[in-house]
Amino acid sequence: DVALNLGAILQGEFAPDCEVLVIDGVALWDFDSVDIGRRREPSLTVPVTIKSLVFGDMHGSPRRSERLHAPLAAPAATGG
Repeated sequence: DVALNLGAILQGEFAPDCEVLVIDGVALWDFDSVDIGRRREPSLTVPVTIKSLVFGDMHGSPRRSERLHAPLAAPAATGG
């Protein structure tokens, strides 16, 4: 699990005395907010709720799918 491994690395390197929360697999758009619930036992998971501020189709505004924040691209490999 990517989030579990990344959280362990970050906690070990930067915050050994603190709890670290890492979230993966969440897509956000403009005007979205994230609510994070309390940790669930024994799975050590947390509920994540995405709330969206919704506006009507005003003056040809872009549709939700057109406003998706693109993930960061990995650097291209160079051949040599």
